[in-house]
Amino acid sequence: MRDVEKESMINKFQRPGLSAGLFIAILAVAILAVAIPPGAHALQPKTSEIPTTQPRASFTRASATPASAPAPSAAKSERPIPFHGKIAIVNPNSKEITLASRKGAGRILKVTDKTVLTKGGKPAKFSDVVKDEEIRGSYWKRPDGSLEARSVKLGPLTEAEQAAKTAKAGKTKPIP
Repeated sequence: MRDVEKESMINKFQRPGLSAGLFIAILAVAILAVAIPPGAHALQPKTSEIPTTQPRASFTRASATPASAPAPSAAKSERPIPFHGKIAIVNPNSKEITLASRKGAGRILKVTDKTVLTKGGKPAKFSDVVKDEEIRGSYWKRPDGSLEARSVKLGPLTEAEQAAKTAKAGKTKPIP
């Protein structure tokens, strides 16, 4: 009786023509895979293929951005970038200040004639800049990667800056 049970189990799972149908389905998928080039769905028509009166941007297969898109502006950043920390190195010959960093070399700020230097709320000179002093301010990032100091404040916060900071902190609403 065991042989009869095995045969009935095998017959339940075997359907006539199943292997031929599976073979045809696999063959159809293989033919379609060879007939359609890879990435064909990602291609966009070029200007010459579309009759229009206005020129259109040409798209490439590698990128979804127009080929005529302008490069990002490499001019000075639109707004100054704030910084704060301690002075690690002062170079009076090149008028550069290097900020201390936990990971080795810090940011190097180039001081120019346009840079506003202050110490204790009063105007300062580059000769007032000393190593291990607190520093804060802002800088512009130049196209060549250099950092041009816009404003440099030396020393700890002045009383007016501390008062403004605490007033600003008092205006924030606590989270319920």
